[in-house]
Amino acid sequence: MSSPLASNEAQAAAWNPQQATHYLIAHDGEVKVLDRKPRHELAAIYTSELAARGVEQLGPCPMSKDELVNAISDLRFPFAQQARDIRAAAALGLTVPELIAQRGC
Repeated sequence: MSSPLASNEAQAAAWNPQQATHYLIAHDGEVKVLDRKPRHELAAIYTSELAARGVEQLGPCPMSKDELVNAISDLRFPFAQQARDIRAAAALGLTVPELIAQRGC
């Protein structure tokens, strides 16, 4: 599954708050779907997602169910934190760099 709206970081950086919200709605929906799956199925999905990106897993998947859900959602929605930052900055009347500077990150 490819991420909606953005194929690279530059495109994601140009989002407005509404686009960021749509991205996060898709992300949250995917997390809910993944969370309903058993761990063994998530492990197979994770291995498949890695293989689709040209990464070979060299052993069993030692992650917990929650870690697998997070890892898969991070692969499918790599700009979720950036989308959250865009929404938070807009709500506070700041730019994303100003928000990050206030956070001290």
